[in-house]
Amino acid sequence: MASPAGLAQNADAPRAERPDGASPAALTAEERSSVVEEIAKHFETRYVSPEIGARYAQALRAASASGAYASLSDPAAFARRLTADLQAVAADRHVSVIPGGMARPMMRRMGGDGSSALEEARMLADGVAYLRFSFFPNDPATADAARAFLLANAEASAVIIDARTNPGGGLLVMDRLLPLFYGETTTLMRSDLRETVAREMGTPPPTLVPQTAPPGIARTDHVVAPDDGETRLRDARVLYLTSGRTGSAAEHLAMALKHTSRGTVIGETTAGAGNPGLALPVGRFSVFVPFGRAYDPATGRGWEGSGVEPDVAVPAADALRRALELAGQPADEARRLAAEVDARSPPAVGS
Repeated sequence: MASPAGLAQNADAPRAERPDGASPAALTAEERSSVVEEIAKHFETRYVSPEIGARYAQALRAASASGAYASLSDPAAFARRLTADLQAVAADRHVSVIPGGMARPMMRRMGGDGSSALEEARMLADGVAYLRFSFFPNDPATADAARAFLLANAEASAVIIDARTNPGGGLLVMDRLLPLFYGETTTLMRSDLRETVAREMGTPPPTLVPQTAPPGIARTDHVVAPDDGETRLRDARVLYLTSGRTGSAAEHLAMALKHTSRGTVIGETTAGAGNPGLALPVGRFSVFVPFGRAYDPATGRGWEGSGVEPDVAVPAADALRRALELAGQPADEARRLAAEVDARSPPAVGS
């Protein structure tokens, strides 16, 4: 359910520029007022928590009415102030207002249509399969390619999934791969979505099973059913690599593997972007509105703001080496292989 637009975090938005390089036109009072009201309505109707969504809307309207935005004629400065005011109400790593033209470049940096998302899939050593994703696209070709690689190497005793530079995406890749690792039907994660948004999204995929929920919320469990046609990877050790930049759907998988005790998470605590949503156009701006919350159904704990802690805590730059050691490689060979792989695609360091 997480969107590629989830990459839009709380960092200061870059200054918006027109294609001809000229500065953007100054905001008028009417435009500021219109943008504030439209953003407020989006939070009222789409934010995952109806109560917090109402508070976001109230805060923006109150600030606008008080003249707090009257001096902000620059779109980038206005976007930064709106983001700061929203975050002051309730911290949410996904919530942000972005000057026009910024959302699509962010999505392009995540790999566009998904064709380049599977950056590497190969056997690193005898019995050790390795896959690295730049993000998790809802792209059947990428999901099928990753699955085909595992099926071709189903004798592997260990599977390393590298998400150190993965900011998120969707569930399709997980839904194609995880049935190979589980021997019985298992609940991976629970998600609450704002009911208005759930209706717009239509019928969920069969891996999202509807559950009873409070009024205004659509609740589903993310469930994996075993692949009875291929059982060899059910005993393979799954090693999942993370960094402080691992976000959103990539954190979903990290917590699912921990919650079900099916994988070992190695590296750094993840980014803490646990509320998936969409970037919505608002005049010359985009606003990212989280419409959902994912969490461990056993504990009710999600990872928004806190991240997913690794089982084996090491710097991101050392995560692959440590995973190879846990997969049975001698220390010197693990160090050599990790250096070779990371030289082609340096791991993320820090958040």
